[in-house]
Amino acid sequence: MALRYGGAHQAKRARERPYMHGKPCARCGKPLDGPIELDHDDDDPSRYLGWSHRRCNRAARNRLEAARAHYQSPAPGRGGQEPSLERPDGLEPRQHARAW
Repeated sequence: MALRYGGAHQAKRARERPYMHGKPCARCGKPLDGPIELDHDDDDPSRYLGWSHRRCNRAARNRLEAARAHYQSPAPGRGGQEPSLERPDGLEPRQHARAW
């Protein structure tokens, strides 16, 4: 497998970057200005999505990583079990002092 940011990637980035300012962002569609990056496809990292704002590219990566982390492990303290309604000391549940 070729390196993701190897010589071919760096050459493509250097060759195309000067012509990309003002073109639409691959993520948000707004004109490219400020820091831009050559963006990879989320589903197939060996393919390019196009040029994106740095903030759009990194926000997409962060959302993808957060979604993967969320679906790979259960929430802390839940473990997929229903909460217990029993008292931890084993006594009978207390009744309310008032009959509301």
